Amino acid sequence: MDGGFTQVDFGPLQTFLENDDITDISYSNNGQVWLKTLSKGVYRVENTGVDNALIEKIAFQCANTMGKTFNMANPFLDAESAELRMNFVHDSIAKNGIALLIRKTPAKIRLEKDKIIKEDYIRLDIHDFLLKCVEGHCNILVSGETGSGKTEFVKYLAAHTKENEKIITIEDTLELHLDKIFPHRDIVAMKTNNIASYSDVLVTCMRQNPRWILLSEVRSAEAVMAVRNSISSGHNILSTIHADKAASIPNRLYSLLESNLDLEQFLRSIHRYVQLGVHIKGYYSKELGRFHREVCEVTEFYVTENNEAKSNTIYKKTPDGKFTIKNPTKKVKVSGLKDLLTGYYDCEIKIKNYGSIKLKLDANTAPITVSNFVGLANDGFYNGLTFHRIIKGFMIQGGDPNGDGTGGSKDTIKGEFSSNGVDNPLKHTRGVISMARSQSNDSASSQFFIMHEDAPSLDGEYAAFGCAYSGMEIVDKICNDVKTEDNNGTVLKKNQPVIESIICTKVQ
Repeated sequence: MDGGFTQVDFGPLQTFLENDDITDISYSNNGQVWLKTLSKGVYRVENTGVDNALIEKIAFQCANTMGKTFNMANPFLDAESAELRMNFVHDSIAKNGIALLIRKTPAKIRLEKDKIIKEDYIRLDIHDFLLKCVEGHCNILVSGETGSGKTEFVKYLAAHTKENEKIITIEDTLELHLDKIFPHRDIVAMKTNNIASYSDVLVTCMRQNPRWILLSEVRSAEAVMAVRNSISSGHNILSTIHADKAASIPNRLYSLLESNLDLEQFLRSIHRYVQLGVHIKGYYSKELGRFHREVCEVTEFYVTENNEAKSNTIYKKTPDGKFTIKNPTKKVKVSGLKDLLTGYYDCEIKIKNYGSIKLKLDANTAPITVSNFVGLANDGFYNGLTFHRIIKGFMIQGGDPNGDGTGGSKDTIKGEFSSNGVDNPLKHTRGVISMARSQSNDSASSQFFIMHEDAPSLDGEYAAFGCAYSGMEIVDKICNDVKTEDNNGTVLKKNQPVIESIICTKVQ
């Protein structure tokens, strides 16, 4: 139980407070209890034993703990501690009895990488991209509806800032708790009130010389100006905002202003200093049988050489589960980030004592796969590796540094095929190149295979990303000449055809 309310008897509500799956508890209408959970979303619970008398007792106990009054003259009560935020409305206002909302704000990071990837909260490539953006000190605003999990995602991003970078959080209600989550770091938590406004706190904040400034939510004109002033002075921002999509964030910021600032001038300033908008959607999924949250849009903002405010939606997931993905513009530089490729690439695979196989790679269809393959090839990763698995009438497989099917490069990538939610029309016909993987959809790294003959059973299950236009006689010769040890196509290392090099060049 939260130490700030140890003297409060929550009665039957105690069970809900101790359940980590529950994020919000609502009481209204003379006996109705509604829960918001991470797994099921919002639903009503029956026979809780909670009534108006209990809620009234809790309200008075909280008021006494906080040194406040709760009556007809003071009909609204906000009670806040380290992990609970409560709002009471007196029955002189709420005509069916006292209304109560309890929001749990635990001092922990709820999101875990492996879990959010597995549950399709976020694509692996988008996850890694955003962490690179944090590493590169991009200013990021996270949008979404109430209850979509915006604050939790900001906390997750903040957890990946560098340990030696000072963080200051500015909130009107405490939700982030980063100072408690990371007690060993240089983190200062500041809270606005009737005496100290956002502007006042921000002035003090600047004197503390932070690397990052985190606002739990931008919901006022004062907060908007705090964001603009912070980033224009060279500090980095992570915050949340209510918006219907990431691309709408700059206009949403303007709508919160209570001044007559020039729209175009304001938008240019936001597009210049805010690099990314991320949109999170939460909804009940009938297919999954639970409440589901997901990152469904990432948009970058920039100003052109002609001083025009522009946006570019890098990633967007559609309601049918399909997605579109684009390169970030070169207007926004992210340290350590490799852009996804587009267009077509010529690829020549030189095989010792055999000759060359020439392929055309399609980065428009499989941008993640082609970007990964071309990057490895041009870095010399494949030089000296082999084809370790050969099955005549099926395919030849190579690109494993271990030479036995167990190895790969250091990174794995998103599987770009239909059963993994990606629209990839390429078929596994003779000459097609595709990525090998384990049972996990997102486990491909460096291993690839070239089809010897058609295999329709692979369509939609593996990421095809190009096709040979020359050298298929080389594939025929390898399949005919190389001795294999079993029906799985295992080749002894001494008999494995050696890849001398793989060279990829952009088709003009």
